[in-house]
Amino acid sequence: MTLQTKNTYKQPALSPALSSLLLVDDEEMNRDMLSRRLTREGYTVDVAADGHSALEMMKIARYDMVLLDIMMPGMDGFQVLHTIKADEILQQKETFVIPDVLANAGGVIVSYFEWVQDLQNFFWTEDEVNKKLRDILVRAFHEVLTMSQREKVDMRLAALMLGVSRVARAMLWRGLYA
Repeated sequence: MTLQTKNTYKQPALSPALSSLLLVDDEEMNRDMLSRRLTREGYTVDVAADGHSALEMMKIARYDMVLLDIMMPGMDGFQVLHTIKADEILQQKETFVIPDVLANAGGVIVSYFEWVQDLQNFFWTEDEVNKKLRDILVRAFHEVLTMSQREKVDMRLAALMLGVSRVARAMLWRGLYA
């Protein structure tokens, strides 16, 4: 008796002229070799050296395919896939997500306050620190929320957009090497 199986998997048809790929690999040689080969084949290729960079790029651009190295330092390929899936679930459930840059900002801001106080040799009360911290965090939250609503993007992307625009503006005002 011979057992025959029928392969029902069909490879997706990707026309190179219409396909954008994100290539994620921590090895520069692999990124270079694969991106050159895929570009010669007619694909539009963006590259990322790690999982965190790949996630940021996927928030900004839409890719038809992601070629993802599984074993990378920091965030490996499996973690990238879990993060993508978690983001999809949160969006489907319309869960309001406060970006990590806002959620973790309190400690950084208070450290800055301590530095300023040490420089001035003038120290604030705990109530003064808490009021200043609250004012900054509330203002930052509303700026990100406004950007999110105006541009119709999620809060994470709005925070990224706001941060990039501030860096660009500072570079214009101060110059690149200031």
